[in-house]
Amino acid sequence: MENSDTRQVTMEEGIFGEEQYNEEITKEQMYEFFENTEIGVFVVCVYIRYLYQKFVRDTDFPRKFSFLSPHRISLVLIEAEQELVKEYMVKEFLKYKDERKLFILPFYIHKPIGHWVLFVINPISEIIYYMDPLLNDYMNYLKMKSMFDTVLKVFRSARDAQVSKNKFNNISWVRVQCPRQENGIDCGYFVIRFMKEILISKLNEIPKLVVESEQNLEMNNDLPAFFE
Repeated sequence: MENSDTRQVTMEEGIFGEEQYNEEITKEQMYEFFENTEIGVFVVCVYIRYLYQKFVRDTDFPRKFSFLSPHRISLVLIEAEQELVKEYMVKEFLKYKDERKLFILPFYIHKPIGHWVLFVINPISEIIYYMDPLLNDYMNYLKMKSMFDTVLKVFRSARDAQVSKNKFNNISWVRVQCPRQENGIDCGYFVIRFMKEILISKLNEIPKLVVESEQNLEMNNDLPAFFE
């Protein structure tokens, strides 16, 4: 039951391709966003709901973009529940096995420090775009990379895609240039702004530079609609 310190936000079926559910978010978690403190997965998911309602639902965007749930995919889950993560990703990709769709995934890394990065995955073209506001190399996270590579290979096999031998292991990882955060808490804000810029661009590929400067990361315009 909802109380004065907790709000239930309806996450409709189309957001993550799963059944509708309620995301419970506390007053303290709301303040994370409003007061520019470090944000967690609940705030990121509710912001995705805002992006979905503003830019995706009731437009032609569902043919171009889908979101993957950060509740279902993270570094800690890859380490603990590898098969479940793989099953979820392959299932979502196979729903659109003949469409060149981009899947947007805010991804939480729990070690050595808590940190958000963003992946945008084109399963058919086998391209994984990587955006990290700390400018770390994705090769720092070998278990994650191995999992995503495996998922794309399983997807390729499941849709009977014909790939020449010289390209069989040629999954493309693209490190996208983006601004660098200047402290230890802003990564979540960078990632949600990257998602917004990608949707605004309406492109089928990710531009080399997602956001030109951190001055463009101001999120205040989103605040009135964020928890509607």
